[in-house]
Amino acid sequence: RRSISHPVPRYGDRRHMTHDAYRLLIDEAFITPIRSVLIVDDDYPTLSDTLCEPEERERRYATKRWNESTKARADVRSVIEEFRKPDAVPFLLDIHDAASPGGEEDEAQIDELQQTDLLVLDYELDRAKPDDGAMAVRIARHALLNQHFNILLVHTQNDIEDVFHEFLLGLMSPYFGNAASTDPDVEAFVNENETALIGVSSDDDGAITVPLYAEARRLERGGEADFRPALQRGDAPFVALHEFFESKGLDRSKWLDTARDALRLFEERLADRLSPEETGLLDWSAGPVKFVRAARGFLAFKSKLDEGKLLDAVSDALATWRPLTSRLILTKLRAEMNKRGIEVQ
Repeated sequence: RRSISHPVPRYGDRRHMTHDAYRLLIDEAFITPIRSVLIVDDDYPTLSDTLCEPEERERRYATKRWNESTKARADVRSVIEEFRKPDAVPFLLDIHDAASPGGEEDEAQIDELQQTDLLVLDYELDRAKPDDGAMAVRIARHALLNQHFNILLVHTQNDIEDVFHEFLLGLMSPYFGNAASTDPDVEAFVNENETALIGVSSDDDGAITVPLYAEARRLERGGEADFRPALQRGDAPFVALHEFFESKGLDRSKWLDTARDALRLFEERLADRLSPEETGLLDWSAGPVKFVRAARGFLAFKSKLDEGKLLDAVSDALATWRPLTSRLILTKLRAEMNKRGIEVQ
């Protein structure tokens, strides 16, 4: 195993490192220390499935998709075998189907679900609610409130764009509640055009959409210096809102206040999908390689329709985040200390 006693000369500043060297350091810091993996997926077989009586198995678990076809079984097997390589250090692997024992008892077990190095989390965990990821988002939210850093991989067959934004929303707490404008012209404009601005019921039937809301939250960190020019230029995802303001002849000096007031109304619609408490959300990427980063956790995303290893997806997301070299070295050092204890100290 390579020595970590002189990390600075070896790795240097990330700006001067080769891509391969940087990826190596990411894997050494975050991937190699992973020893325990928990898969939470209602379609996977569990120990309870195996041990219960055939009649009970048919009654409780017959809806699981893993045994529907040869391909379905092969897909599940490939995931499990990634963590059961005979030529490598084996992982401690456990599977929870979010249905055993189910319901309120499952919510009470969330703390136990977090005691793992890598949590692989399906999106749709409640078969009675298709396309509903509320339970998965609650588990992720709870993981980010723990006292230790967590790595989560959201592994889903649902639309990855929708899943990403649902997790992102679920990790945000309300922000625009105090953004109600005191300008009577702005208030009148928003009231008159509420339907066109925020739609009727869905997330995307108005000028303001969930991706726009998320980007507005990011730009709000820089205040008017970031938000106003992006809105007035019509940068993505503000194109539709920009064009709507233009079509209505709204005074450009009122664009920012009007957008914030409309975002306040849109946020009220999203209230039950936002986090009731701060989760330490820091950054995210909605690009081809998606991630969400918080103070105590990191979420990567992978579609079940895409081939490739789960750990590679986590590594790709970490590389897209591009943590500072100093952080990688400290993370690697902490992992070595946990592994070797007094020997390293």
